[in-house]
Amino acid sequence: MSFTDAIRSCLAKYVTFTGRASRSEFWWFTLAVIALQQLALLTETAINAAAGTPDGRGLLSEAIGLFFFLPSVAAGWRRLHDIGRPGWWFLALVLGAPIFALIVLQLGLWSLRWVLDAGPADIFAVIAPVVAVACFAPLVYWLSRPSEPGLNKHGPNPHEVTP
Repeated sequence: MSFTDAIRSCLAKYVTFTGRASRSEFWWFTLAVIALQQLALLTETAINAAAGTPDGRGLLSEAIGLFFFLPSVAAGWRRLHDIGRPGWWFLALVLGAPIFALIVLQLGLWSLRWVLDAGPADIFAVIAPVVAVACFAPLVYWLSRPSEPGLNKHGPNPHEVTP
């Protein structure tokens, strides 16, 4: 699947959580979303610098993030279907990493500040990347796997379907 075909496909299936998405469809769409968000951030930074206002995310990058959130989740969901995994793993790992880090920080790591003489922000700065890697590593591995051949419970292999 080409770059433009992947974007068209994912936007046409804006909130479709059934079926399968090929590796190329998911990764091309992900690249397009990241590139568009970076372009929006660069534009906002240039506008802020020219106007002499403080830096930060502006309305354009926030709107792009909101617009592409559901199709990105749907594409990841369908991509996991393509390798025979349940789609909810995508949402669980993407949203689970920050939530899990906050819960762990609240429940038991406050005691570390007495031992390490560190504040909550210092402890969170150590724990958050570890939790993020633990959650995102299996997700990236699964999203990078080849399609399950033939028909699976989520539908036909996207490479074997002729339009």
